[in-house]
Amino acid sequence: MPSTRRRFLAGCALAAGPTVAGCSDDTDPAPELEETLTPVEVPRSDREILAEAADLDAPSIPSAIVVTDDHLEAAATEVESAIAEVEDLNAEADRDQVDVDVPDAADVEWRVHAAGEVVEDVRSDGPSRDGLSSLRQVLEDMGELRGILRTVTGRTDLGAIQEAIDRQRGDERDLRHGIDYRIAEPVGDHLPTRRAAWETLATLDGLQDAAELLDGADQDAEQHPRRIGDIERVRVRHERRLDDAERWLETSSDPGAPPIADGIAAELVALHEEAERIGAEHAGEDDAGDSLADRIDAVRVRIGRRGVRIAEELDGLVDELDGRADDGDAFESTGDGDGEDAGALARVRGVETLLNGLEWLVEYEAVDVAAERTIDRLGDREFPAPEVLEAKRRAVERIEHVAGASPIERHLARRSTVVVDHGDGHPRRDVADLEAVAYAHFVYTAAAEWADRGAASGGRLSDRLQAEQS
Repeated sequence: MPSTRRRFLAGCALAAGPTVAGCSDDTDPAPELEETLTPVEVPRSDREILAEAADLDAPSIPSAIVVTDDHLEAAATEVESAIAEVEDLNAEADRDQVDVDVPDAADVEWRVHAAGEVVEDVRSDGPSRDGLSSLRQVLEDMGELRGILRTVTGRTDLGAIQEAIDRQRGDERDLRHGIDYRIAEPVGDHLPTRRAAWETLATLDGLQDAAELLDGADQDAEQHPRRIGDIERVRVRHERRLDDAERWLETSSDPGAPPIADGIAAELVALHEEAERIGAEHAGEDDAGDSLADRIDAVRVRIGRRGVRIAEELDGLVDELDGRADDGDAFESTGDGDGEDAGALARVRGVETLLNGLEWLVEYEAVDVAAERTIDRLGDREFPAPEVLEAKRRAVERIEHVAGASPIERHLARRSTVVVDHGDGHPRRDVADLEAVAYAHFVYTAAAEWADRGAASGGRLSDRLQAEQS
């Protein structure tokens, strides 16, 4: 799908005409003028060339996460059910009987109408992660209104809310401990969806807050409706995200597939070694400097330094791999006390940590190459602007290529479009032409390398893990 990004196009109009001294009775054009006049090619300014480069559209990269029709429809139906209940409660609520501030009927009607439009738009657009996020936000709003209005109408059941919180805690625990590494084939098509499930599970929160708010709610009459509204907002968000995680796990799993835990473990160990090496290489480097070459190199250094943190994050997870189950199905904890929870966390973090680390490695390698190519040219104090145009064309070409690649390749290359956006905005800045040209070259080159290297890294990972299943 073509990108909607557009940038200004600076153009110039040139009018030229000959001035001839003297006069002639001959009305025919002078033969010598016809033979000697040729169009004058006026060189474009660097700023005009940068603007032309910015005007070249790069496509978006489709999401690598699979959202099925059933997944989207389940979320939309849940929102519609909440909307219907809020409408009924709003009609029934007698706000004169409560002394606390609650949303008035007109406000509720407006929010209900807006929620219905979101459901309609999301269904029209088709399944996507963004659509799920929009539905979840609407559901949170309807959950809050439902909690408030149930209290106003005397329909709040605190025991039922506590039971729902306890049930969701149990469901989350069961889902975490049921995770394995039996991923559907082809592995590369399903890894990003599995990562989305694990990322969602690893960041689930709010139930403890809801439980604390619920504790003593019946003694806080003045704030009771708002408090129940807050509890329900948090609870339904957790419930919806938990359902998303479960459906993504189902979409990306095959119970009959051989487990690839050993393959994931080997990839994490290799990534740990690479992150440690790159981090150590840049740990003592000074990123200060006023020249453009210094500033470009500082970008590379800062990205490289992140390897230290990534290696530290991997340390604990790599240690967890020493206690994997004999069947390679899942990572088990070797710790004490909270070992069961730690083992579940290791199971959740495996693919997410691997793909996050590989994205960093792709970023570093792309910027490293782009910095070297650009800094080498800066020594001449000249940087032909047409080279920027070629760099942008290559970036667009490489992003177009990866937009049609496999899900894992798209996932690891996805941020190349963000880099292109950054380069497209640069011609607007008030900087010297040499710096503008060189920096744009650096950014566009990085974007092209990012797309290429992301696709290549994803392809290699997919091949290695697919071999693990063979």
